[in-house]
Amino acid sequence: MSYKCRTCNSNSFATIFNFGLMPVANNLKVKSKKNQVYEKKYPLKIILCKKCFLLQTEDKVSVKEIFHSDYKFFSQYSSTWLKHAEFFKEKIYKNYLNKKDKNIICEIAANDGAFLDKFNNNKNIVYGIEPTKNTVKLARKKGLKIYNNFFSKKFARELVNKKLKCDLIIANNVIAHIPKLIDFLKGIKLLLKEDGISSIEFQYLPNLIKNLQFDTMYHEHFSYFSLHSFNYAAELVGLEIFDSEEIETHGGSMRVYIKNKENKKLTISKRKIKNINKEIKLGITDIKYYKLFKKNVLKIKQNSLNLINKNKNNVIGYGASAKGITFINYLKLSNKNIVAIYDKNPIKANHFIPGTQIPILLSEKLNFIKNKIVIILSWNISKEIHNELRQYKKNGLKFYVCIPNIKELK
Repeated sequence: MSYKCRTCNSNSFATIFNFGLMPVANNLKVKSKKNQVYEKKYPLKIILCKKCFLLQTEDKVSVKEIFHSDYKFFSQYSSTWLKHAEFFKEKIYKNYLNKKDKNIICEIAANDGAFLDKFNNNKNIVYGIEPTKNTVKLARKKGLKIYNNFFSKKFARELVNKKLKCDLIIANNVIAHIPKLIDFLKGIKLLLKEDGISSIEFQYLPNLIKNLQFDTMYHEHFSYFSLHSFNYAAELVGLEIFDSEEIETHGGSMRVYIKNKENKKLTISKRKIKNINKEIKLGITDIKYYKLFKKNVLKIKQNSLNLINKNKNNVIGYGASAKGITFINYLKLSNKNIVAIYDKNPIKANHFIPGTQIPILLSEKLNFIKNKIVIILSWNISKEIHNELRQYKKNGLKFYVCIPNIKELK
């Protein structure tokens, strides 16, 4: 059976990028008794639907192998993300919700509850949905009501039966992680009140292409959205984007505000129309738009290898993120090229980068490191990381990012 587009069911595709065999990015490993790191590798191919122009990862890995009880991503360790949550709360209250009202608010993929917690007060009914058990434990410690489930139309119906239809559904950086996209959107439609809204954020495809963010392409990301491709999917289920805005998170994201199509109280903004027209001018529905991506990524690969090889045995990395893991495996790096990866998340420490023997160490141990090149792999929060690590420059550490080009951070 041939693979079909997760939005429109077409089987007509163009291959945009082929990584070959890659490990599942967030599945950090520990060494066995034989001093080896074992994990499966799967094909990672990025394809473009020629009908609806959804860029997507061809399915090769089950969702349960990606989002499991030992998931290693936690929102609360990023100060950038916590500030983003606070700004979002203020904007939502200013434009859409009344602080005096009793609002029902749900976050899909609530992770450790860092974002949802901003809305938790005596007036609101607040709950989250999260499939990974270890992040659910942290969220519940914050006093949040969390359902340990994958979100779907079926589960949305269960919530409706509990009288939990929403004034606001938050779904930030989750839509890319959904293999059954249409079922997911049908669930949102079902869970929204008639005049409810949903705010959905995703890494924005034009920025991914322009800034060569190839390391954001991994098995955990099933789709890479433009406004056009998301709008196409939303309209199929009776939802409508009434506003959209570009935001800075994750190297350039898009936030869309959606409503039930039957809700006529909210009109389509000029900003959404402007953003759609901008994509048309870019050529988002023309395969030619995607052709140079591979060629330019190969340049990044070569330039990064040149930097690493020039400083042989003198390079370390910072940020054991999925981005970093993808970067390391695509460049086929090992502990002979990069001595170690440092990270401030204690749950990631004492593990190894999937596909390699590169150890992950706590960032506080950088205090003992001298005269090294540090590649910041989590480039999307490189300012935050650079400010936190600036103190170590006295030890002769030099900090670099490699995407979209090689740059030393002064």
